[in-house]
Amino acid sequence: MNRLLLALTLITAFATHSRAATITVNDASPGSVAGRCTLQDAVAAANTDAVVSNCTAGNGADIIVFASGITSISLTSGMSSPMNSGQYGLAVTDDLTIDGSGNGNVAIQRSTAPGTPGFGIIGGAGAVFSSITKTLTLKSLTISNAAAPGGAAVYAYYLDVSDSTIDGNAVRGLQGTNLTITNSTISNNQAATAAGISCTTLQMTGSTVSGNAATSDGGGIYCNDVTVTNSTVSGNIATFSGGGILAGSLVADFVTVADNVSSQGAGVYIDASMNSRPQWSLSHTVVARNSMSGAPGTFLNEFYTTWNIAIHGDHSWIGTMNTVASNDLAAGVRIASCPSLGLAALADNGGGRRTQALLAGSCLLDAGAACSATALPYDERGSGYSRCVNGTLDIGAFESAGTPASPPTATTNAATGIGQSTATLNGTVSANGASTTVTFGYGLTNTYGATVTATQSPLASSASGASVSAVADVYCGLTYHFHVIANNGTGGDIDGGDRPFTSSACPAATYPIAANANPAAGGTAGCTPNPVSSGGSSTCTAMANAGYAFTGWSGACSGANCTLSNVTAAASVTANFSLVSPPAPAGVTAVPLLSPWSLALLSLLTLLVTLAATTVSRRD
Repeated sequence: MNRLLLALTLITAFATHSRAATITVNDASPGSVAGRCTLQDAVAAANTDAVVSNCTAGNGADIIVFASGITSISLTSGMSSPMNSGQYGLAVTDDLTIDGSGNGNVAIQRSTAPGTPGFGIIGGAGAVFSSITKTLTLKSLTISNAAAPGGAAVYAYYLDVSDSTIDGNAVRGLQGTNLTITNSTISNNQAATAAGISCTTLQMTGSTVSGNAATSDGGGIYCNDVTVTNSTVSGNIATFSGGGILAGSLVADFVTVADNVSSQGAGVYIDASMNSRPQWSLSHTVVARNSMSGAPGTFLNEFYTTWNIAIHGDHSWIGTMNTVASNDLAAGVRIASCPSLGLAALADNGGGRRTQALLAGSCLLDAGAACSATALPYDERGSGYSRCVNGTLDIGAFESAGTPASPPTATTNAATGIGQSTATLNGTVSANGASTTVTFGYGLTNTYGATVTATQSPLASSASGASVSAVADVYCGLTYHFHVIANNGTGGDIDGGDRPFTSSACPAATYPIAANANPAAGGTAGCTPNPVSSGGSSTCTAMANAGYAFTGWSGACSGANCTLSNVTAAASVTANFSLVSPPAPAGVTAVPLLSPWSLALLSLLTLLVTLAATTVSRRD
C-alpha cells in the first residue's frame, strides 16, 4: 500500500511539473513595475516557478507571450547569468520559450539611450562544461543592440531560433552548443571571432547570414559541424579565414555562399581537425564571388580545406579552390563550367529574408537535377516560391520564378469506371508555379466526409491542365457527390466544384425452389428458372416414371399445373404420383388383367371346349 501511495505521489508530482505555464507580458517597461508583468519579471517567474510582481508563476518549461499592442521592449540593465559568463538583460536558468508571433514580431533590444551599460539580450542556461543543459526557444523576435560585456546577443546551450532576426549587435549574434535556426536572419553583428553564429553543432534551414564581421576568423558561421539547407551566406567578413563559413564538417544543400571576404577560404574554410563527424557534402550549392581581404575582385581559394577529405555531392558550382580542396571533390560534385555566374546582389526578393536572385543567362539556372517528388517544395523564401520551375532545379538558395506562385486552378470532371463497389474520381488541375497536393472529397451529400489522395499528387509546379484521378470505395445503388481539391500553399484549398454519380445497382436477390417427387420412384419434378430473381416467376413440371401416373401438386402449388409468381422467398413444391400396375418379376411376362365380362366369357368358352371334348370321347 505504501509503495502504491509513493508511486501515485511521484506520478502526480511529475505530471504537475510537466505542465508548462504560459506567462503573458502586459507591460513593455524595462525592469519591474508593481502590479504589472514586464518581460524581465516574466523571466524571473519562469526561473523560480513563483509569482513575480503580477506575472504568473512558472511551472517547468514555460512559455512567455506578449499582450496585444506590445511590439517593442528596450532593456536598460543587465544581470550576470549564473550559467555562463557575461551580462544579459534576460538571464534564463530553465527551459523557456519566448514567443512574439501573437503580435507578428516583438523587438527586444538594449536601450539606445546614452549611458546604457553593455550587456547581451538573452543568456540561457547551460554551458559547454556544465551538466545543466537547458533549451531556449525564440520565435518571431528581433534581437538587437547587444554590447560587451555580453558574450553574445543570445546565448544558450540548446538554442532554437525561428522566424526571428538577430541584427546589429556589437557582440556575436548567436552562441551555444547545439543550435537550430529556421526562417531567420542573422546580420550585421560584430565580434573578434564568430561574429554571426558560434556553436558546436548547427542545423540551419531557410535563413540568411549576412553582413557579419569578425576581426579574426569566422565572419558568418563558425561551428564544428554544420548542416545548412535552403539558405544564403553573403557579405560576411573575417580578417583571416572563413569569411562565410568556417567549419569542421559541412553538409550544404541548396545554399548560396557569395560575396564574403577573408584571406583564406573567403567562402568556405574547412578545418577538418574540428569535426566530430567525418561528413562533407555539397548539393545544388554555389560558392562563388568570394574575394580576398584587401583585394576586392580577387577570387582565390574561395573554398579551402586544410587536408585531404572526401567531399561528395552533386550539381554544385565552386568558383576557385585550393589544390587540396580540388583533389577532395568527388566526381560529379561540380558542374562542368560556369561562363556567366549571373548572381544578383543581396536584396529583398520576397519571403521576409534577403536573397540573391539569379539573372537571365546565369549558369546556375536549370543546372541542377530534374524535379522529383522528394525535392524541397520551396526555395529559401518559403511558401509561394516553388523550388521546381521548368522541370529542373536551379543551383543555390534562390529558384528563379519571377513572381510568387498563384493559387492552383481545379475542375472536377465526371466519374468513370463506376461499379458496384468502386468508382474513379477525376479532375483537372494546374499547379500555377508551386508543388500542388491534390485530393478528392466524396460522400452521400455535398458535405462529403471521406477523402482520397489523387494518384498523381503532388503535382510539379509546372503542371498545367494535368489530369488527376483516384479510386474511391463505394456501395452499390447509391448516389454520391465528389469534388477535387488542390493546394499549393498560396490560396488554401481550391475546390473544383461538386459532381454527382450513382454507383451501379446492387445485384437482385434470388430464391431457390425445392422441387420434390412423392414417391421418389414415381417420377421427377423441376422448376424453371431456379433460383428465381426477387419478384420473378417460375414454372414447374412433373414427369411420371413407368407404372406411375402423375396425380397433382402440393406444397407451394396445388392442382395439375404449377406456376409460382412474384417470388420473394424460397419455396417448395411436390409432384405426387400413384402406382398404375405392379411391375412384372424379372424373366416373367406380365399377363394383362381381364375385366369381369372377359372372365365370364372365358369361363363359358372353357366349359364349351370341355363339353365338346367329352362328346368326342364317348363316340369313340
